[in-house]
Amino acid sequence: MNSNKTREEMIVFIQEAECVIKQVTKTLHWEPSQSQVSLQTKLDYCPINKEHRVPENRMKQHVEKCRLKSQGYSLDSKFLQPMDPELLAHSSVISIDKYKQQEILAQALKKNSHLNISNSTWWMIVNLLQIT
Repeated sequence: MNSNKTREEMIVFIQEAECVIKQVTKTLHWEPSQSQVSLQTKLDYCPINKEHRVPENRMKQHVEKCRLKSQGYSLDSKFLQPMDPELLAHSSVISIDKYKQQEILAQALKKNSHLNISNSTWWMIVNLLQIT
């Protein structure tokens, strides 16, 4: 008789828990079927920050944002668009090699120590400043 009472208490507890879960999911505008799908979504590790686990279908967008953040940029930073390859062949286009770019950035950094540049670029500039 004691086991029947325990069984009935367990059934009541489970029913009450199901009601609470339904109320919570309704309040949050969740569908129980969506929750099951999201639990089954495979998460991969971000190649930029191994502490990040990201769904496969969002990895590309995450990596783009994560790379910017890891380089010291904010998500609202504005960047120049890549040049059209046809324009690069034009005689009025000036090409600047990597060394010249670093030299220009080093001069800019001397003028403005708060210049927002990536950590890897900053270390190249520091080394360049020590050489020159």
